[in-house]
Amino acid sequence: MSEEMIETEIADASPVLDSETVDSKYLEDLKKDNIKWRTRAKENRDAAKKFEEVESRLKETESKAELAMKQASEHRALADRRLIDAEIKSVATELGLKKLEYAKLADLNQVKLTDSGDVQGVREMLLNLKAQDPDLFKLPTTSNTSFSPQEIKPVVQSNNLSDVKTMSDFNRAKEEWLQSLS
Repeated sequence: MSEEMIETEIADASPVLDSETVDSKYLEDLKKDNIKWRTRAKENRDAAKKFEEVESRLKETESKAELAMKQASEHRALADRRLIDAEIKSVATELGLKKLEYAKLADLNQVKLTDSGDVQGVREMLLNLKAQDPDLFKLPTTSNTSFSPQEIKPVVQSNNLSDVKTMSDFNRAKEEWLQSLS
């Protein structure tokens, strides 16, 4: 309410008095009441301003908190994605996937991240991909059976490497070894 409205209501509510019936004590009481109500109205306006300021700061803080939560969620999703990608790379290398891009052909819906941070389902996903398209994976390597250990010629004639004392001895031994390979 504005001050003018309050004064109008007070004026309407007060009885019409003529100057003879109004004594000075009654006028003093009316002035004190007027001052009291004006002071309360001013205090209420000040409190309303403070309330609006606090409400504004609260809205600002809530918006900052919402933004921080959104950013934290985005960072968490990025960290989870990186963890899953690292696990896919590790298992893909272990299983012999020719190119890491081929892992994108697999069904990533099988991969889950547990609450403890473990990645589950990557091996199964890549094994399913391998079963569907084995050409994407390298063939398992076998050991060379045509090589026999007797064919190895020692570069240094003794079993003690202490015979190589200088860099020139090392270079000479290296040359002999290279010639023995050809």
